[in-house]
Amino acid sequence: MPVLLLSSAPAPERVRYAARGARIACAPPSARAPAAGTLYVCDHQLALLDDAGRGLALPYQAIVVHAVSRDAADAPHLYCQLDCCLPGSEPASDGDDDNDDEPFSELRIYPGDPGSLDAIFDALCECAALNPDPEDQPASDDDDDDDDDDDDGNGSDGDGPFQQADSLDPSELITSPEQLDRLTPRGKEVLAHLEAVLEASDARFADADEDCDKGREGEQRDRGNLV
Repeated sequence: MPVLLLSSAPAPERVRYAARGARIACAPPSARAPAAGTLYVCDHQLALLDDAGRGLALPYQAIVVHAVSRDAADAPHLYCQLDCCLPGSEPASDGDDDNDDEPFSELRIYPGDPGSLDAIFDALCECAALNPDPEDQPASDDDDDDDDDDDDGNGSDGDGPFQQADSLDPSELITSPEQLDRLTPRGKEVLAHLEAVLEASDARFADADEDCDKGREGEQRDRGNLV
């Protein structure tokens, strides 16, 4: 999302936190960014405004990194990295030849009261969570359903091994032995396989019954011998 130019302070009801007397440093330098002024952490944007009423509004989707810096070599400040150029600045590169076409900017905000830094960071985190990047959102349930249909081959196109119930024609169903001649060659192979399986099962059951009968006869003979 583009960085917007401001000519007035944000509406008070949109401001979560305001830090006056902030000092601002940009890399690369921007001729349009205020060097000092007030930082406004708003519902949908981070705003910087100088005393003359000029400033910038940064959408949270443009802030890819934000953190509190307490480096001993510098004053405590809020560090932000943006995935865009600030107005009036030249694009910066991260030194990677593969990403030279992806400009970015760095923003360092030094509040007038260093003790307010944590409160600024907490407000920024809260507002950023309310404004996620659409590209980072998970796929919708509808998309997941479509993917599932494509994966298992059971979608509405009917190319999978099963058909939807509403696509079946009852007149095409085989409901009696007289209709078996309507089977396709593949269907006849499946039927023959099933019949072979059933015959083998019947044979095993018959053998089991015969073994049981023999067992009972043996038990009767044993009981007769004991008597």
